[in-house]
Amino acid sequence: MRPLRKLLDFFPVPFWVYFFSILAGTLGLLPRQSPLYDAATRHVLPMAIFLMLISTPLSELFSMGPASVKAMIIGTGTIFFSQVLSFVILLPYLPEDSWKAVGALMGTWIGGSANMVAIKEILQMPDNALSSLVIVDAILSYAWMAFLLFGSSWQKKFDNPAGESIISSKTIIDENPLGGNGDNKPSGIKMMGVLIIGFAVAEICVWSGKFIGGHLSFLPISGWTLLMASTAALLLALTPLHHLKSWGSPRLGTLSLYLVLITIGAKTSLSATLQTPIFLVYGILALTMHGALSLFLGRIFKLPLFLLSTASQANIGGAVSAPIVAEAYRQGTAHLGVLMAVLGAVLGTYLGVAGGYLCKTIALWRG
Repeated sequence: MRPLRKLLDFFPVPFWVYFFSILAGTLGLLPRQSPLYDAATRHVLPMAIFLMLISTPLSELFSMGPASVKAMIIGTGTIFFSQVLSFVILLPYLPEDSWKAVGALMGTWIGGSANMVAIKEILQMPDNALSSLVIVDAILSYAWMAFLLFGSSWQKKFDNPAGESIISSKTIIDENPLGGNGDNKPSGIKMMGVLIIGFAVAEICVWSGKFIGGHLSFLPISGWTLLMASTAALLLALTPLHHLKSWGSPRLGTLSLYLVLITIGAKTSLSATLQTPIFLVYGILALTMHGALSLFLGRIFKLPLFLLSTASQANIGGAVSAPIVAEAYRQGTAHLGVLMAVLGAVLGTYLGVAGGYLCKTIALWRG
């Protein structure tokens, strides 16, 4: 059982939730089609996004410091550029409408799983098309973390002497920048209150999405709904509602996202994973260009390797793995990886949608 446990620990939880649901659907343990699946996408997904983003520490993001912000801009910008360029290079070999997959993968490599699922719905990507992206994301994000951890031994050779003054800045090394801790478990009543608030906001976003979608048809109604949910969460995070974090909103949002992933996986066929190899090549090419461009720009702006690596993993791996990379380079900087990953989650949906439509325009132009 120990090898099985190691395997389960290697890939992230969303990966296993999604693929066990595919297996359950294939074996007939879950129905292939159900009205509940559509209801989950329409109502639960916007609630999940809202609950996951409502606790965004925007004030802390603003205090990351100029060097950290530069590193994050470089990390996010090079991921965006390298994926678009990889799409251009591999366009003749990619499946039809692959611009949607590029947008979804861009979203998860800037933000996370929630961004990928949101972009899938906004760009109206088929359910089967998601399976290859989940595999590619799981394999390459962990391989990339291993590569970055290996690179920690090279930082003295890479860093400009000016980087030491940046590293010693209080805005970077701070043991508890967010204040307090999240060890207190919320009561059942509080968590029920969070669900009620989340559901109410989600339904307002559903209604708003129908209204806007009826006048602006370049995005589907579900797309407007999810963008409204993301934007509403970020705006309300500036109000006392951001305290919903202590009531369990991130946990409930994550569980809601897993429920949506189960419904998507149940509708997906295992044969859809046959497109994985070409997207694996696409991902490797994109990450190679991202890494090279990050090093080049980091050298120009005299940024330390630890900031570049942390920003890179914050985008590609998210809040779980970015602190690991940060600590491997400099002790006392784990929180910076979390903050960078939070910023990526904020930007992921917007940039993923923009990147997808840019790739669509390129595909139509090349015709």
